[in-house]
Amino acid sequence: YTPSDFPLAHLQQEELDRLIGRGEGVEDVYAMTAIQQGLLFHALYEPDSGLYFNQMSCRMEGVDAPAFRRAWEQVIERHAILRTGFLWEGLQEPVQVVRRRVELPWREEDWQGLDSSGQQRRWESYLQADRRKKFDFRQAPLMRLALMRTGREAYYFAWSNHHIVMDGWCRQVIIGEVFRLYEAERRGERLALEGAGAYRDYIAWLQRQDEPGAEGFWRRELQGFSEPTRLWMDRLREGTAVPGQQNCKQEILLSGEVSGKLTRMARQQQVTVNTVVQGAWAVA
Repeated sequence: YTPSDFPLAHLQQEELDRLIGRGEGVEDVYAMTAIQQGLLFHALYEPDSGLYFNQMSCRMEGVDAPAFRRAWEQVIERHAILRTGFLWEGLQEPVQVVRRRVELPWREEDWQGLDSSGQQRRWESYLQADRRKKFDFRQAPLMRLALMRTGREAYYFAWSNHHIVMDGWCRQVIIGEVFRLYEAERRGERLALEGAGAYRDYIAWLQRQDEPGAEGFWRRELQGFSEPTRLWMDRLREGTAVPGQQNCKQEILLSGEVSGKLTRMARQQQVTVNTVVQGAWAVA
């Protein structure tokens, strides 16, 4: 490995050697995005806050547990970000290190000996303990999986991860691939998915952007603003709201047709529906 092999801004050869030695077991090393650096900073600054910890849990029926586990193993093999850890100590800037292979963080237990209320209490206890458990950012993968058997083919399932390795959009992609691979495993087939994009290419693209030009654009757009614009919710908290103004909840139900159009537009623009809604709110 040499620094020229990777899109790194300041990493020197001696630092690289100290990080990975001869590179055994290392697939790649590259810089972090600005948002990843921000997430890492907040996680290290407030380690007990639970910020940016994501946990998805559900009940599943008719699960072939071994096939389900193999599907997750294949997904980790496909995506470098799921084999990525982060290093920062003693470096001018933090980096992410992709391992060639990582062990699937899989926890599986049989709770069939408990009644339904006992299973529920134990599951809630597990989820709470999982939320309290910290991730070691230096060790990949920054995710955990649990499958607890509650019946002949019934399970509780939980998938936890840190936001530094994926957002909501990526979670949809990952879970979609998992179930496609799972169905192929159950049929005894080997599914050939399309090649996954390389995250290092995105890092390299970011570093090719014209940052001074972008800064100039936003300075022109925000010309005339001399201080932060306070939201009316902030004024409410400080007791300076306009008389009669108060917090409220408003619920709007959209038709299936409108919801479908929003979803298609979000996919075309490669953003989440939540981003579309926030954009509309900002314009309004």
